[in-house]
Amino acid sequence: MGGPFAVGGGHAGGENMLRRLLNTLYIEDPGTNDPSDVAVGRQGEVVHTAHTPQLKPDGSGALVGHMKTTNLNVSDHTRRVLSNFSAVSGATAVFVIADTSDNGHYWHYNAVDEINTITIEDNSFTVTGPHGSLRATVLYPSPVNLQQGILQRGSDFFFNGNRYSSNSFVNSFSDDGDHLVVMTVVEEGETHPSVRSISGHGVVDHRIAIGDLQVVIEDDDIRLGEGLSTRSIFMQPLLETLMPWVWKSDRGFMEIQDLQTIITGLDFREPTILKPSIKSDS
Repeated sequence: MGGPFAVGGGHAGGENMLRRLLNTLYIEDPGTNDPSDVAVGRQGEVVHTAHTPQLKPDGSGALVGHMKTTNLNVSDHTRRVLSNFSAVSGATAVFVIADTSDNGHYWHYNAVDEINTITIEDNSFTVTGPHGSLRATVLYPSPVNLQQGILQRGSDFFFNGNRYSSNSFVNSFSDDGDHLVVMTVVEEGETHPSVRSISGHGVVDHRIAIGDLQVVIEDDDIRLGEGLSTRSIFMQPLLETLMPWVWKSDRGFMEIQDLQTIITGLDFREPTILKPSIKSDS
């Protein structure tokens, strides 16, 4: 894609790097506060989860990690991460990050300033690089207030013979310390797939559609939605709605062939108005 979409703050950054330039959760806003206002502590116990890490040869997989206390003093932080490099979504790559915590109110993202440009629109932001782009869509909280700015790096970033001393950042705020973000990556000139919630509330009970790819988050598990296509998700509610009307309507009846034609011809990824042909009893 011609450059990095996400970076840290530099190995020589010391506490300034920890306080402001990590891609993680913060209690206080690392983008506007003085670095000394962001507490730095010693990380606590790492707690294993029941989730079994998944990894495929192409880099696709899923991982869940939990920490009782992070070195930024965020309590009970669990991060669930899924990556997918198949063509199912319509993107070159998909990353889903589902965070829960007691007090990690700020979800913080860093990119190298000058290499990338960042634009914010509604509940998403797009990082545009030399030959492609990354779009991050915040599904929780909703609605969300995204803020951006520039921070000085702890040490310079070297790329293609040039030195870069600052990061562009985006923050997302959550009252309860939970965040759900979906990132898609496409090459220059390509369109990002649609990202939406299919069902669920909050972070830990959620089903997401990214193009034709589905991701399920349940408690401390994150995985692809096995055997579920966009069409099958909506098929059962549609049938439950149609069947009583089809067989009990006193205005007429619908032949089975007509019902099959309607169902197989619909694209359930977009709202559809049903206009069945009704045949009179008389």
